[in-house]
Amino acid sequence: MKYLFTCLILLPLFSFGQQLTKGEIQAYRDIIRDALNNKAIKPVFVDKIIPDKATAIAVAEPIL
Repeated sequence: MKYLFTCLILLPLFSFGQQLTKGEIQAYRDIIRDALNNKAIKPVFVDKIIPDKATAIAVAEPIL
C-alpha cells in the first residue's frame, strides 16, 4: 500500500518532461551558432575552457 501511494505521488512528477520539436531544436542550435559567430561579444576565458565551436555546441545542447 505504501509503494502504491508513493508511485501515485511520483508518477505525475516524471510525466511532465519537456518534449522539444525538431523545429525548436534547430532554432536553439541556430541561436548557439549565432552567439558563437558573433565576434563583437566574447567571454574572457572562452578559449581556455572550450577549445572550439563544435565542443561548445556539444556542451550547450544538453543544457538547453
